[in-house]
Amino acid sequence: MEKSSKAGNVYAGTALKALAVFDVIADADRPLGFKDLMSLCGLPKATLHRMLSALTESGLVQYDPSARTYWLGMRLVDLAGRIWERIDFSGAFTRELENLRKLTGVNAYIVALEGFQVAYIDERGSLQEVRLYYMRGRRQPAYCTAGGKAILACLDPSELRRLVGVHAMTAYTPRTITDLPALQHELGLVRERQYAVEDQELEAGQNAAAAAILDHRNQPIAAIGIAGAADRLSVARCHELGPELIAAANRITTALRHLGGHPEAEPVRMNRTHDNQMSCVFPSTSFIGDSPLWCDRTNRLYWVDILGPAIHIGNPQTGTVTTMPLPGLVGSIALRKDGGILAALQIGLAFISDRGEITPIANPEAAKPQNRFNDGKCDASGRFWVSTMSMQREPGQGALYRLDPDLSLKTMETGVSVCNGPEWNVAGDRMYLVDNFRSRILSYRYDVASGDISDPSVLVQFPDNGAVPGGIAVDKDDHLWIPMWDGKEVLRITPQGEINARFSIPVLRPTSLAFGGSDLKTLFVTSSRIRMSATELDIWPLSGSVFKLDVAVEGRPQAKFAG
Repeated sequence: MEKSSKAGNVYAGTALKALAVFDVIADADRPLGFKDLMSLCGLPKATLHRMLSALTESGLVQYDPSARTYWLGMRLVDLAGRIWERIDFSGAFTRELENLRKLTGVNAYIVALEGFQVAYIDERGSLQEVRLYYMRGRRQPAYCTAGGKAILACLDPSELRRLVGVHAMTAYTPRTITDLPALQHELGLVRERQYAVEDQELEAGQNAAAAAILDHRNQPIAAIGIAGAADRLSVARCHELGPELIAAANRITTALRHLGGHPEAEPVRMNRTHDNQMSCVFPSTSFIGDSPLWCDRTNRLYWVDILGPAIHIGNPQTGTVTTMPLPGLVGSIALRKDGGILAALQIGLAFISDRGEITPIANPEAAKPQNRFNDGKCDASGRFWVSTMSMQREPGQGALYRLDPDLSLKTMETGVSVCNGPEWNVAGDRMYLVDNFRSRILSYRYDVASGDISDPSVLVQFPDNGAVPGGIAVDKDDHLWIPMWDGKEVLRITPQGEINARFSIPVLRPTSLAFGGSDLKTLFVTSSRIRMSATELDIWPLSGSVFKLDVAVEGRPQAKFAG
């Protein structure tokens, strides 16, 4: 009897040691090497080998031979699935997969990241789709699948670089991304859109889209997606269904966090404004239409789709639009004095010729792949002012820069979160900058000769009601015009910071504005459809379009870059 008790104690001690090793791996924010585990566990080398062998054999831990590291194994997914079934968490997965299958008519699936691959946890197949491509437990490359890209976009940049450094990126089709810079650009789009699209990157004729499911720490634990033949699930259709995937992923995340409740949709479909003054001049499906500017030489309106990514050029007389696709995110643009465009791209500031040729100028944040350029404008002296922001919306990670005509770049402010503008008053001695993150407008003292700014003060502090200010324009009477994202309106504000007019707009998310037309008495307003559900898009069907408002006051011509 005493012998049996001692044996039991030995087995119990061994199990506890194995669990202790497992806990160390589970608590780590990255895969661990053997030396890391030796240091963290304090076990003899032979004992640690035995514990890791047992954990690996059981599937609780997986070993990556190329990186020589240990990480959590897929057995946990199976165990988690059993737990979810018992406490009805699986209902969230099942309902969402069934809903997506019925809505789209293609396969719906759940995947989890395993190294540089994704493992299929569950799937609901459509009768119209052949169900051989996706199977539970099947592994596929993460970098060229929608589910994998949705999860990779949520990882720390250092972890992404580590994964790419130890795993080959094989080309499966001509559209497969096979290098880190291209993957970083793609994941930047995914982070901003909050869903990923797979355009025949793993298999010709197959498309997919997916959104990440997050845990209570906002870390990715899985992705929910749809997949099907390209002739039934086009890239355009993937983008249309992106908001549905985001909503499904959010509902699963909420269920896993034991939260509930969903906002009620607005009951009225808005095809036009209440006062019928605001009209749609360029119907569009831009993800984030922004940075509008009027070209007085050609009588055309320029604007960008940040996530298109593209520059659009529209003729208000005919309603025709020319589109210039871009290789990466574009935050804002300015026209050049001698022709062409200055653009704030994901790769940095660059000139773009009329033929679309890109000439890089400077990239002050090349070491910050999580950042991107945002809004920008030229001052009266032809200097270009532009801000950067974190694509993860982390506060204080951006900066405000000034590009002078001699192409020298100066950092004017640091610790910037999300800003729009800038814009200047008629006298030119005040510069306005919209602090979107804190929902306010800042006013700086501005030195016209040197281009220096000083003494910032708050001109307007908007109420915390969910609506936040976007881009900015100033008319000849020195009044500021501001669109309100999630506010469905455009405001006119006095130089003293008081709202003296409101104009409704038939979209939920107006983004920016500019004066144009032959007399500069037409206000053009861009808008966004990013992260809007199908229900919201049904209520606000013109989201992403450009609108115009005829106003009594004259605007001011936009300055061009002098370099």
